[in-house]
Amino acid sequence: MREKTSGRDLVQCAVTRFATSFLTLQSLYTFKKPLRDLFVGDLWNVNGLTNQMD
Repeated sequence: MREKTSGRDLVQCAVTRFATSFLTLQSLYTFKKPLRDLFVGDLWNVNGLTNQMD
């Protein structure tokens, strides 16, 4: 593979790391309201496990 790419890697770590972080943040932003509703909704407050300590 490196013979065809002149010794360079196909994926650069810094770019991949940035893309992964960006996609994670984008996903969190997209699902911001459903995630908030998950922890503030009535089902969360009614659940008996929410008030227990480990």
